[in-house]
Amino acid sequence: MKNILIFACAFLLIGEIAEAKGWNIFSPKTDAEEVHITVSGKKKTYYRLSPGNPLTIEVTGPKQLRVLSRLSEADVSSKNDEYTVHLLRDGDKTLDKTFSTSVSKEAHLSRKKSARVGIGRNWTLRVPSGKHTYTFSVDEGNTVYVRFFTKPVKKKKKVSRVPLTPTTYDAVVPLHYREKELNYYRAAAGKPVTLEVYGPTKIKVLSRLEFEPRMKGDKTYRVQVVENGDVVRTVQVNATKSEVTKYANKTDKVPAKGESFFLEVPKGKHTYEFRVMESDFSVLFRFFIPQDDVKNGDRNGE
Repeated sequence: MKNILIFACAFLLIGEIAEAKGWNIFSPKTDAEEVHITVSGKKKTYYRLSPGNPLTIEVTGPKQLRVLSRLSEADVSSKNDEYTVHLLRDGDKTLDKTFSTSVSKEAHLSRKKSARVGIGRNWTLRVPSGKHTYTFSVDEGNTVYVRFFTKPVKKKKKVSRVPLTPTTYDAVVPLHYREKELNYYRAAAGKPVTLEVYGPTKIKVLSRLEFEPRMKGDKTYRVQVVENGDVVRTVQVNATKSEVTKYANKTDKVPAKGESFFLEVPKGKHTYEFRVMESDFSVLFRFFIPQDDVKNGDRNGE
């Protein structure tokens, strides 16, 4: 289906600059005709993409693939010209991308200086893990020259978090979750949970509404985060009864499924109150801090 993006695609317009830091030239195995273009005095190898002659390349991910395209000398003018590149990934319609360009002052066919080509237009595709084929094609009336670059995908560092115990709370409530007993901390009307933390850090807040027997269906509750009397944040949470988590001690209550949000903590010592805004609700909390930030107070000299 046209214009449906199956993979992440970021459109970049960076003019004549294609070989940005960290990008490697990718020379695909293809039968497409090579075209030599001189850009700012340097000779570059492109591949011809013409109507009826699609170009297919194979890329092994995960990585980023950058495609630099230029409208040919025969089709570009001094005015704004448009051309569309069609793209298939693994044989499925993926993307139609239309570019606007004009004659480049820096790029021309290497064999003929007067044969000016279009200004380079770039876009970046995220290649999933494994081998994938990418097929590029153009419409009648346009010939386009393309060049490819790849860049490794930076792996996100997994953040290891550890529980953080609040300083005040209404009660400690143990819950059983997948054969583990975990302590939660109850907040109710007029009885907030208070947490002391040293920043900078990012706290993960896990909350569960306590369903009383009188409560039917899903519920919505609000958590207000307060510091020194000022509201730092208000979070609205939708609650559904959990079918997995149970109370460790006998009760007629049912805990909700755990819902989480994150709280950015600036540098220094902070004391936050987590308040339940509904007067007839009680909520159970757990808090987590990145392992690397546990000793923030020591680093701050406190």
